[in-house]
Amino acid sequence: MGAAIAGGVGVELFKDYRAAEAMVQIVDTQDPNPSANARYEQLYSVFQSAYAALVPVFEELAQLPA
Repeated sequence: MGAAIAGGVGVELFKDYRAAEAMVQIVDTQDPNPSANARYEQLYSVFQSAYAALVPVFEELAQLPA
């Protein structure tokens, strides 16, 4: 839905992104679990390490012909 709205804005089908408000209804929300914060921090640290290790791979992939 987001890509369709972005495309619609791009081709001026919609004036701006506020068009999404008429197309989307929030039926439920999820809030972070504060008691799980320590675990989130541990996992984020692992994510950061993995991302840093993969940067050369991402750069190599970007150089491949389409």
